[in-house]
Amino acid sequence: MIIECLECGTKNTTDKLPQPDKKYRCGKCGAEIAFLQNADTPSTNVIPEEKDRIATKEERDTVNHFRERRVIKDNSNEVEGEWLKSFMLIYTQARPLIDTMAELDTEGQPARLDSLVEGYRLLPPILQSIKRMQKPSDKELRKIKGDFEKTLEMSVKAGEMALKMIDDYKYGARTALRMHFASIVGYVSNAESYHKFVKERLTKIGVF
Repeated sequence: MIIECLECGTKNTTDKLPQPDKKYRCGKCGAEIAFLQNADTPSTNVIPEEKDRIATKEERDTVNHFRERRVIKDNSNEVEGEWLKSFMLIYTQARPLIDTMAELDTEGQPARLDSLVEGYRLLPPILQSIKRMQKPSDKELRKIKGDFEKTLEMSVKAGEMALKMIDDYKYGARTALRMHFASIVGYVSNAESYHKFVKERLTKIGVF
C-alpha cells in the first residue's frame, strides 16, 4: 500500500497495514506521513515505523528545511543550498515588518506611519546583511537577492518619508506634507511589487 508524503509528494510503500499507535515517516524527507490508498506499486521506499517517539528539534528543522535542501539536490551544489538557508534566516526576520509596512487603509493609502518609522529604524542592518551576502551563481537565487534588496531599500525610503511627514505635521508644512505623503505611497507600492517578485521566485524553487 502507498503512504504519500504531503511535504515532498513522494509515494512511499510498505508491506504492512498502518497501525494507529505507530508513526510513519517519509523515506525521502523524514516528514510524518499518513495512509493514502492500497496499491500494487512496487516498493521503492520502505517506511520506517516509529512507536512512542517524539521528533527532536533537529529532525523538525530538517523537515522544515526540506524544500531549501531540494535546491542542493536539483543543482548538485551545496554552496547554493547553504546560501538559501542563510537568506531565509534573514528573510523570515524581515518579512513580518515588511508586510506590516505594506498594510493599506480602506482608501488604499498607507495605514500606519508608526510601522513605517519602525521599518526605517530596523531594516537598514538587514539590508546591509543582504548586500554583504555573496552573489549566488544560480540565476534564480540572484534574482531573489536583487529583488529583496530593492524591497528593503524601498521600505527604508518609505520610513524616511514617514519621519519627514511627522515633522511636517509638527510645523504645519502642508505643501511638504503632501509631497512626502505621495512619496510614501510610491515607495510602499514599489516595495510591495518587489516583495511579490521575491515570494513568487521562492515559490517557484519550492521554498513555499
